[in-house]
Amino acid sequence: MLVLLLVARVAVACVAVARVAVACVAVARVAVACVAVARVAVARVAVARVV
Repeated sequence: MLVLLLVARVAVACVAVARVAVACVAVARVAVACVAVARVAVARVAVARVV
C-alpha cells in the first residue's frame, strides 16, 4: 500500500514537472517572438537612418 502511495506521489510530481516544462516552452516562444520584433525594430531604425 505504501508503495502505491509513493508511486502516486511520484506520478503527481512528474505531471507537475511536465506542466512547468510546457510553461517554459511557452515562455521561450514568447521570448523568440520578442527577439523577432526587436530585430524588425532595429531594421526599421537602420532604414530610417539611411533614408
